[in-house]
Amino acid sequence: MTVYHLNRKGREVSGLWLNADISTVINFKDNFDKVAEVDCPDELETAFRLTNSIDFNWWENENVAKGSEEGYRSTSVGDVVRLSDRTYHIVDGYGFVKVNPNDPARMRISSLHKQ
Repeated sequence: MTVYHLNRKGREVSGLWLNADISTVINFKDNFDKVAEVDCPDELETAFRLTNSIDFNWWENENVAKGSEEGYRSTSVGDVVRLSDRTYHIVDGYGFVKVNPNDPARMRISSLHKQ
């Protein structure tokens, strides 16, 4: 599985840091950075758990390889996990929502936005 974090530009566009309306359309290529490859069965909850720093830095987990040398934070709402079948799932306020990164209109955080 591959984990992508909403980057600084994406957080500003979406309003996540500004506490604004986050129903803004988000372009995947420009607003997400690949941060990890997780070597485990395709389980969204496992990818989420393994890319969160709890007792130690998440990139020290045995089944996780960092995707770049950029700054790191734990996976949270608005970040994306790509499964081996090439489906993408955005971390939502509760659980995950399947999204299509090639359709920016679908790159929204659903629990905070009514479509």
